[in-house]
Amino acid sequence: MPRPARIPGNKMRPDFPKTIRPGYPESPCINMCTLDEAKQCMGCFRTLDEIIAWSTMTAEQQWRVVMQLQARSGH
Repeated sequence: MPRPARIPGNKMRPDFPKTIRPGYPESPCINMCTLDEAKQCMGCFRTLDEIIAWSTMTAEQQWRVVMQLQARSGH
């Protein structure tokens, strides 16, 4: 079985404050950025395309993704 792909350059520091924009959800990133074979993060359960687009999504688009994450996680 091939190893999951890593997202290069993820050097987020936990001591940096997260930027919260009014009306937007907090990023679901938990700094466990490892992609499975389907290009879905095994940490936050977003797809690679969602991770790339996150900062340019509208609040509605981000909330739609967040609402899908629990189902994707299997919990």
